[in-house]
Amino acid sequence: MAIPQGEDFFTDQSIASKIKAAIVFKYFCAWANIIGSISPEKIGYLDFFSGPGKYQDGNDSTPILILKEAIRVPKIRQTLVTMFQDANDAYVKELKLNVGQIPNIDQLKFAPYIEANKVGEGVTKKLKEISLIPSLIFIDPFGYNGLSLELLGSAIKDWGCDCIFFFNYNRINAAINNPVFTNNVNLIFGKEIADKLRQDVEGKSADERQKLIMDRLAEALNSVNGKFKVEFKFYQEDSKKTSHYVVLVTKHQKGYEVMKETMATLSDLVDGVPTYEYQPKKKPPITGDLFAKKTSKIIELAEELTVKFAGQALKVKDVYHKHNVGTPYILSNYKKALMHLESENRIVVDKPAAQRPIRKGELTLGDDRIVTFKK
Repeated sequence: MAIPQGEDFFTDQSIASKIKAAIVFKYFCAWANIIGSISPEKIGYLDFFSGPGKYQDGNDSTPILILKEAIRVPKIRQTLVTMFQDANDAYVKELKLNVGQIPNIDQLKFAPYIEANKVGEGVTKKLKEISLIPSLIFIDPFGYNGLSLELLGSAIKDWGCDCIFFFNYNRINAAINNPVFTNNVNLIFGKEIADKLRQDVEGKSADERQKLIMDRLAEALNSVNGKFKVEFKFYQEDSKKTSHYVVLVTKHQKGYEVMKETMATLSDLVDGVPTYEYQPKKKPPITGDLFAKKTSKIIELAEELTVKFAGQALKVKDVYHKHNVGTPYILSNYKKALMHLESENRIVVDKPAAQRPIRKGELTLGDDRIVTFKK
């Protein structure tokens, strides 16, 4: 869907905007719990392009959602340091009013810091020069001005720092070969990767072009130590064309896996496997016996596992950790694939099915169960 500009964006909250806010909010909750247990003194949430905090229809946007959660959870209430920035003075003024109206806002140990500021070289320079406390950084420009590879790299350089950002695929795709926007594209991908991308996309189909752009984005992020990337795709409402992505970049596999699980709860599913996308006009859901179709994604996963781990004995969670990066699969998919292999006597579980509990009518397979793959 097209993202409205300026004042219009914060009128009525669209479904796509609700999903975006839910992705950030759910990941923040999981991230704060994990990082807070390791770094108990202070954690941070930095929101660039924060907006006014509410839509005109009354729905909360990410700043208010995060602050309400911080007030609700005693541990976060005592440790969370927040900073909200926006170049729009009116938005900043409104955000201050909306934050001030949150019940029990004074219970936060650290009062929210809210300022009018344009995100650009100055912010990037400051992030590069200071050592951040463990922080989740959210970068959500209306278009892509202000978004740069250097900014993203600076946001995640310190321990415990992850970054979620809005990637306006529709506009960036159009800008790649437009000489007017050469510098903008260079800032996002880095000049070397951007130059290569301009050559690579020539003559490619829309699908090929999209894959190249997202692959080059991953390459660019990796160049600033963003080893893991997971994205959620949104489509334009009136077509099958991609509108934008919400992307997490992190240095750690744990963050990657947490975000996959987070996005899966908001995603369309095929055979129980997340697609990591939202389509306004959804296809009818796939029904029927999961294992009845030879093309089942779970069966495809099962076959991959038998090849990769032939002859090995591993805990269920280790099968997941060793295989899931770069795939759409989440932990529950691996458990179903393994139980399928167990039913075909192609793996042996250290505790047989007859001795394992059944929950909600389904056989369980614990994370620490050891599975042995037959050669």
